[in-house]
Amino acid sequence: MELDVIALKIARNENLPALKTILTQVLALTDNPDASWRDLEKLIQQDPAISAKLLRAANSPYYGGHSVASVARAVTVLGFDVVRNLIIALSYQQMVGTSSRSASFDKMAYWRHCVATATAARIVGKLKMPSNAEELYGWGLMHDIGLLVLERHALVELESACKAAKANASSIDVELKAVLGYDHSSVGAMLAEKWNLPSGMRSAIEFHLEPERDTKHMETTIVVSIADQIARRIGYNMLGVKEDIEISTQYLAALDLAEDQLDVIEQVVLSEVQKAEAGFEQRAAA
Repeated sequence: MELDVIALKIARNENLPALKTILTQVLALTDNPDASWRDLEKLIQQDPAISAKLLRAANSPYYGGHSVASVARAVTVLGFDVVRNLIIALSYQQMVGTSSRSASFDKMAYWRHCVATATAARIVGKLKMPSNAEELYGWGLMHDIGLLVLERHALVELESACKAAKANASSIDVELKAVLGYDHSSVGAMLAEKWNLPSGMRSAIEFHLEPERDTKHMETTIVVSIADQIARRIGYNMLGVKEDIEISTQYLAALDLAEDQLDVIEQVVLSEVQKAEAGFEQRAAA
């Protein structure tokens, strides 16, 4: 399927993964320097389902097992950034939660990869750009959104790419380019523009496979790119096997990140993803 056909379907909003209105509003709110925690509280309370899931997550052992009985308490205890990322995760989980239409596209593996990438991005962010760490979690979580669009509009081609990736022990982006002539990052970029996602998140979605092409947010996109590769190296990918990936020394140098730090980051990601699975009840949603 030609890329312009996908673009037309996205423009027409034909059977796209549904992004909850509350998530769009939360992302806009976080871009507003004058927004307060009370604004966030009021916004969350408009969606009872998200409010209930937020409270459940806030009371989970993953977030310290606080006794949180209200949205207002959740916001004050967890903080603005953590609550925003929980809402992103919960909303995104709903998009992923439907059964896969493809026998080869494993949505549970997809979700684990997204969580692992997000977790790695936050860890690297805390090490190298602490003020962006929580934002980077959300960007990592959404970086492969284009795959969900391809599942809707190019199922046969996605199925073929998944099978080829397994047969060739390669990555889906490589096989998608062989089948379609483009990969999921191009598709995700069009969806990000349609949804009017924040600029940094859009860049991470579009350029995480080639961050050197990003002229606006290269440094944070490199973080997401490295995080994506870390997730794949430890087996959180579409195939569920470790990939033999050498992270670019150019990317590591750009962040002043030493190679010997990667092993420690990978171990933390493995532990954190296991906790996140329990906290977000991913198996039930898949």
